[in-house]
Amino acid sequence: MKYLIYLSTSVCHLSEQELIKLLKTARERNKKHDVTGVLLYSGGTFVQVLEGSPEDVDYIFNMIERDLRHRNIIKLVEELTEERNFPEWSMGFSSATPEITRTLAGYITSIKHVVVNNKNHSALDILKTFIATNNLVVTG
Repeated sequence: MKYLIYLSTSVCHLSEQELIKLLKTARERNKKHDVTGVLLYSGGTFVQVLEGSPEDVDYIFNMIERDLRHRNIIKLVEELTEERNFPEWSMGFSSATPEITRTLAGYITSIKHVVVNNKNHSALDILKTFIATNNLVVTG
């Protein structure tokens, strides 16, 4: 099992509808390749965690690298792991405006949804930092 975390910049500000379309496409592709993870977006910046077999994570990441909707892709962490941090999420998602996306399965409304357990893991640390510094909605 492998996980990969990257950061990228959107080429333009994405509307909530554009983000929802991107999320639906990512979920379909990830489910087909048994890749789970989480995608955070705020102020034109994406942070994403992908986890699955090394071949599937590499395949998905290669597709992401060719996606013209973002640039400045920086791979933050790429490591092997024994278990998934997001086993139930084909792609958990959060953006700074919760009204439209709240109805989507996997929408993150609380930090407790990001922290599946209390273990120290770089994926969770990076996501918590991104949530805190971008003031994403983290209630209850």
